[in-house]
Amino acid sequence: MRVVLINNYDLLDILDALKQEKGDAPAQHLWGYLPLNNQRMSVEILPFQKYTYLKKISKKLKIFGDLDQQLRLLMQHKRYDVIYSAHHLTTLLLSFLRLVGLFSKPIVAIAYQAPQEKTFFWKLFTKVFIAGNDKILCLSESLRQDLEEFGVSKQKLELIEWGTDLKFYEFGAPSNRSPGSKAQPFILSPGKTYRDYPTLIEAFQSVDCKLIICGAGATHLDTSSEPLPTNVTLIEDMIHWKKLIKLYQRAYAVAIPLENSANKFKNAIGLTALTEAMATGNAIVMTRNDYVGIDLEKEGIGLWVDPNDVNGWHNAMTYLLEHPEITREMGRRSRRLAESRFNLETFSSKLANYLWQTCSGNQPSQLVRHKPAFRR
Repeated sequence: MRVVLINNYDLLDILDALKQEKGDAPAQHLWGYLPLNNQRMSVEILPFQKYTYLKKISKKLKIFGDLDQQLRLLMQHKRYDVIYSAHHLTTLLLSFLRLVGLFSKPIVAIAYQAPQEKTFFWKLFTKVFIAGNDKILCLSESLRQDLEEFGVSKQKLELIEWGTDLKFYEFGAPSNRSPGSKAQPFILSPGKTYRDYPTLIEAFQSVDCKLIICGAGATHLDTSSEPLPTNVTLIEDMIHWKKLIKLYQRAYAVAIPLENSANKFKNAIGLTALTEAMATGNAIVMTRNDYVGIDLEKEGIGLWVDPNDVNGWHNAMTYLLEHPEITREMGRRSRRLAESRFNLETFSSKLANYLWQTCSGNQPSQLVRHKPAFRR
């Protein structure tokens, strides 16, 4: 089976970086590309950009998705048996054409976003531009339910859980979680997308613990007018993934503060940091977000905090610091959950099954085996 993979960011750049590390690096942000090539498939990544003017049009007319990639796929779709879209909003035009019978190839799409409100406009948008996908694999049950309420057929919706390339994330409880340890504990807060660091920093003004914020150079914190509290350290530069994993492994717990964004779409914001924290065996405190697909408190791996809740953050962090045994057990559960469900291997295996199921009713093209293309 020949598969083409399309996404909303440049996967070939990630593949190039992986090649530079001789393949010895986490590959979860390739969305199963490498494991799928070992599942009797030939998977090709579509280059992210060719026609700059189409990219510019797409940014203004977002209702059609990425026109640059989709129009190229329309010209060469006969080369493939199935379209794998790792971001369902990128292939909106193809989904529409599939819906009205003008596109013959099946589409399997990953979804982690949905409109905030179930208004007539968004229901119509969903039925016209999203419902044409043959399979929509949702990263959370909340999203799956929302898309069904928007009018997508239940038979097209499936739940799939995403996670880290687990072999690169070793579990080892740091000494600062051990009883009687004299090591100074610290809380790690990673990530840059829609982060509410001001609320977290305000909470830590009265928390007796060090906080390390690692925002990959994009925290948008103005420290010139108001200095950070003495117990807060900001790592502004992008750091190597191995150094970030070591920070996870040494952390007492992980904090993921999210903005209460009122934009048009709900989103699985914080999922990457959450799954990395789980893989390294951390207890997690996070702003409530049903779209990440993991209930921290139900699974016993952490605590939820309401949006913009300074007292909530203070109380949650204080609770973990005062209960190290509970914190350690949360971390152990986190790792077990990552091993059993939220990992790249499990995700890729389920994804492969859905791709085969979706393609089973279509006449396959001639399969040509090839090595993964590490260059554009």
